[in-house]
Amino acid sequence: MKKRNSSVNKTIHNFYLSKLKNPKIKKLYSRFKRIISKDTDKNYCVAISGGPDSMALAFLTKCMSMERGTSNVYFHIDHKLRKESKKEALFIKKILKKFDVNLNILKWVKNNNLNNIQEQARLKRYELLIKKCRNHKLNKILTAHHKDDLYENFFIRLLRGSGLNGLISFKKKYSKLKINEKILIFRPLLNFSKNELIYISENTFGNYIKDPSNLDNKYLRVYVRNILNNFKFNKKNKNFDKSLSNLHKSNKALEHYIKKNIDLNVIKNKEKVIVSKNFFSEPDEVVFRSLNIVLNSFSYKAKLSRGSKIMNLIKNFKNSKDTYKTTLSGCVFKKVSNTMIISREI
Repeated sequence: MKKRNSSVNKTIHNFYLSKLKNPKIKKLYSRFKRIISKDTDKNYCVAISGGPDSMALAFLTKCMSMERGTSNVYFHIDHKLRKESKKEALFIKKILKKFDVNLNILKWVKNNNLNNIQEQARLKRYELLIKKCRNHKLNKILTAHHKDDLYENFFIRLLRGSGLNGLISFKKKYSKLKINEKILIFRPLLNFSKNELIYISENTFGNYIKDPSNLDNKYLRVYVRNILNNFKFNKKNKNFDKSLSNLHKSNKALEHYIKKNIDLNVIKNKEKVIVSKNFFSEPDEVVFRSLNIVLNSFSYKAKLSRGSKIMNLIKNFKNSKDTYKTTLSGCVFKKVSNTMIISREI
């Protein structure tokens, strides 16, 4: 049995080595290594949807773990949103098993009464993965979001009226599902194009899932993707990358003043938050994002109110008398001598 296992391990090892002899794949893997090597962790929770992007991520992380002698944990979420989802999950699991990648399948049973099912599925996907991270004592979830996703996300948020932070949020390599969440979402492929990841996937594992919803124009992401493709957007990427970089720098400057506003004008303990009147003297965007951070860190609600409701709260607070009182995101807001007192609802 030991001889057989040794033979299998050698075959698997030789498979990955042979694929890395491809000059293009070798170059892309080297780029991936440079990105990952800057991170402090060695083991990860890897999210696999089964599309070409995540199959490329599975190949790259497997190569990395073999080189480092480390171990990753791979998960696929079966959302049960399409009748083919179970069959697809087992198909991907079978493919990856041939190449010594053990894929764990997690299931989510949807609530038929939920609105915006795609957003709910996204949140539930991360909640399930975060739970598994804690079980395996892992700090980061690796996702296969790439440069094309970055561009699409910018225009989707632009159409939805997002502010500066929303427009450039996807450019951040690390993010959190909630402000007080310790598990990070890590996007190591943001400098890779969709075509590069398809090339890796087709020339390594050779198979992946083609989700038919990616062709359905009723979804905003698909609608935006088709516009960008028709616009031949990829030929204009350099200037757009420069614009995104400039927006990112502007946002960093704004974050400096947001932090300063919170540090100088907010006192917090376990029971309440006291926000001084000087807090509201800053520019509107600084006030809005400062209060959003305060609320995120104090509320027990898993999902907080939309930005429009927070903006209305700020407006009403500024224009009201000392008797003003309201509730939002599981918190009570009171105005006392131009100071805001925030406590949790009982």
